[in-house]
Amino acid sequence: GAVVRQAVYLMQWDETRKALQALAADIVDEARFLLDTEKGNATKTLRSSLRYWIKETKTGFRIAFGARGAGAKYVRWVEEGRGPGRRPPMEPIKQWIKAKPLKLRDLKTGRFQRPTDRNVHSAAFLIARKIGREGTQGKRIFERAVNNYRPEIEELTKAMAKDITSYVRSPLK
Repeated sequence: GAVVRQAVYLMQWDETRKALQALAADIVDEARFLLDTEKGNATKTLRSSLRYWIKETKTGFRIAFGARGAGAKYVRWVEEGRGPGRRPPMEPIKQWIKAKPLKLRDLKTGRFQRPTDRNVHSAAFLIARKIGREGTQGKRIFERAVNNYRPEIEELTKAMAKDITSYVRSPLK
């Protein structure tokens, strides 16, 4: 039988990948800016941990946002919030209290207290208990950062579609 040969010219994704990396870096910078402006950045741990990942799939590219290192432990709770239920761990709350720094008050007298380990522990316990009871609202930093760059994402998607269409070739004989 006859053999039909078809050549497919594979597109070099170098320029597309560079454009996606630049866009993803801008979105991470926007998320950092949102953290800074909303005073959600007392220890700077999460800010410095924010990252993006680009993965090539069969249908295109996928960009994921999150955090590495110490911020990876709680980026989800900052982004999505936390429903009522279990109490969060107290150690990050203690670090937050020290970094903020919060002025601690004696509940009975109303006077300010020195931030001793015991006082910080007591305040962290009360904060953890309240979070466990009521939950927290998410800041949605990545969701809002992506939405702020929606026009750029749509333009890049259109440009990629044009590039792909221009690389499609007819079968060779």
